[in-house]
Amino acid sequence: MTTILKQIARKDAEDFMAQSYENFRELSGIHNDLKFGVFDSFIVDQVFQKSRVIGIEDAYGWMEWCNLVDTGRMFFGSICVGSTPSPDKCADENNEKLKALTGVFDGVFAGGNYGHDGRLILTGDTFTLRNNVVLRNGYSTYMNEMAGENLILNKGAFFPLEVGYYDPYRALETILMEGCLARWPYDHEYIYLFRFKKKSSISSTNPT
Repeated sequence: MTTILKQIARKDAEDFMAQSYENFRELSGIHNDLKFGVFDSFIVDQVFQKSRVIGIEDAYGWMEWCNLVDTGRMFFGSICVGSTPSPDKCADENNEKLKALTGVFDGVFAGGNYGHDGRLILTGDTFTLRNNVVLRNGYSTYMNEMAGENLILNKGAFFPLEVGYYDPYRALETILMEGCLARWPYDHEYIYLFRFKKKSSISSTNPT
């Protein structure tokens, strides 16, 4: 089933490509790179996973997501669950696994085809995200070309949770509309946290 959001994303992609030959080449190249696994799948999974063929609208969503990262106003973090997610139909299993976050986050999984899969709420006093970090299992590397900055979240911070298969244009809409996203991809034992700081927002940051 083609959703309205998918139709909009495809129209945006087609409009972008029609603007110039350079745009056409750029998005076509990104599309091919995604289809043939040129991008690091571990990083791509953190944002989206597909059960079907990657379309041009997916490439457009990924391109725009990367553009947000390049602004330096996308902040990243991760938290270990210690187990990989079960399919949507296994809600009880996923909720049991999310109990591993107790003391830091309160996590709830609902699943389903409408709305978000669940939510995370920070129950600890603070949690720190960083804008130039590349997240791996249990360790991080840094994007040295970007000035490092921390974003400190306070108790009660909320993240909509998406588990498993997810579209990049949906991730883009969530981060732009809600300012945050938590992703628990299939075959990953970590939940990845994203928060986008708009230019007009005033947040607690620690430049380094």
